[in-house]
Amino acid sequence: MLFAAILGWNVASNEKQAFFRLTDVRYEVAADLRHRICFMRNSILELNIAPEFEMDAICCRNVLMQFRYEVQLEVLDVLAKCLKPNGLLLIAPGEPMSWKHLLMSRSTNRTAQAYTRNSNNS
Repeated sequence: MLFAAILGWNVASNEKQAFFRLTDVRYEVAADLRHRICFMRNSILELNIAPEFEMDAICCRNVLMQFRYEVQLEVLDVLAKCLKPNGLLLIAPGEPMSWKHLLMSRSTNRTAQAYTRNSNNS
């Protein structure tokens, strides 16, 4: 997975060195980290027909705002099912604040809109 070099300006230099390698004009995720990350090319609207995954964390920031409210809720429901027990779902502040799911608990940290999948539900 390659990222345009301009994206690197928002990352501290020690983090860039630890997690990325600069190749020509792009950053590449470091090889020792890459094998622990799942990169997928799927439509977020078609995750319910994608292969089943149990992910540790999903970061879905500034994506949901592109969709109607009802679609946002549907996407969040599918993402909740893609997480392992105790998995983390992070969405942008202001995205569906009223979303609730039986599998998920909302973080009490008010600086981020984060949810954890309950360990006792499957």
